[in-house]
Order: sequence, then C-alpha cells, then structure tokens
Amino acid sequence: MTMSDNTARSFIFDPAIFGVICIVLGWLLGLLSSPIVQYINRKKELADFKNGLSAELNEIKIHLALSSYLANKKIGNFTKKIIDRCYSVLKAHKEELIIPRLVDTLEKMLKYSDDKIEAYNKQRLLEGSEKTLHFKKYEMPFYNQKINNLPLLERALQSLMIKIHIKINSLNEITDKNNFYFNKTFEKLSAETGEIIRNNLTESCGHIAKQSDMIIDLIIDAQKQLQ
Repeated sequence: MTMSDNTARSFIFDPAIFGVICIVLGWLLGLLSSPIVQYINRKKELADFKNGLSAELNEIKIHLALSSYLANKKIGNFTKKIIDRCYSVLKAHKEELIIPRLVDTLEKMLKYSDDKIEAYNKQRLLEGSEKTLHFKKYEMPFYNQKINNLPLLERALQSLMIKIHIKINSLNEITDKNNFYFNKTFEKLSAETGEIIRNNLTESCGHIAKQSDMIIDLIIDAQKQLQ
C-alpha cells in the first residue's frame, strides 16, 4: 500500500470529514426523496380518481340505458343501434336490475328484421301516446367533489369529462320539464290542455332518448380512456 493510499483512507475516515460526507449525502437524499414521494402520491391519487370516475360513470350509464329504452319505446324510435347499445350496457349488469328480463327482451329484439322493428315502433307509438313517464335526474357527486383533480387527466379526457358533465346538466333540464308535464297529468285538465300536455311529454321523451343515447356513447369512450 502506497503512502497516497494511506493518506486517502485517513482522509475519508477522519471523523470530521466523514461527518460532513454523511450530512451532504443526507441532504442529497432528502432532495431526491421529496420528488419521488410526490410522484408516488400523484400516481396513487390519479389511480383513485380514475377508478372513482369510472364507477360513477358506470352507475349513470346503467340508468341512462334504462331511460333510453323507456323513452325510445314510448315514441317508437328503436333502431338496431339503439337496441344493441341498451342491450350491451344492461347485459353486463343484469342481476342488478329490478327487471332482469328486460335484457332477454332486448336480446330478442336484436334478432328483429328492419321491417319488424318498424312495425314494433308503430305499435309502441300508438300505445305510448296515452302513457306518461317520470324520469330521474342524474348527479355526479364524486366528479364535483374531486373537480380539482381534473388537471391530472390527459387533456382529451379532461375535455370529455367536462362535455359529459355539461350534457348531463342539459339532460336534467329536459327531465325537469318532462316531470313538470308528467305532474300536470294528475290535475283536472280540459281536453285541449290535456292534449298539449301529452304532446309536450312525447316531445320531451324524444329529447331524453336522444340525449341519453348520446351520453352513453360518451361515457363508453371515457371509460376506455380511464382504464
């Protein structure tokens, strides 16, 4: 061992020098650990946020599929695409439905020819003219509570979530109008006023069906991006 090696060893193991080295290393580790911890926390926060959003959107999607079925049935507006959309959503949650056999009904309707769907629509339109429907409104409590986390998402997904929220608010406004007319049907009305109310209900059902179908597609897109 050379004299220079001995000098280097004595320098490193000098208590004062060694203490300084430990302090510097501790300081460097402290600088590095903070960003690492922040990164891990952000990753966990993002995962929790995405899971929460997906679960909330899924619940809304199920109810929208039911609304779409009822509204399209009343106004006789079924197409293969609408039937398939409702079926795909409700089939995955058949056991959770109040009326599970609705899934079986939709499965049979998927086998209808275009002519049979058209005939079915005409029959439903005739039967639905005297029927009235009360629809539920939709809330997004998790989204509203965690709105400050929205910047954690990719920009395209942020825009999509905002669009879904706006569309749901718009649907709720239409639902308020529908339910207002629905409540009017329990009042004593003249034949003319009753006819106006029924026409308004049919019109609002058409808007609810269209909005519900549109939002379901947006939610399906959002859930793919949230995975």
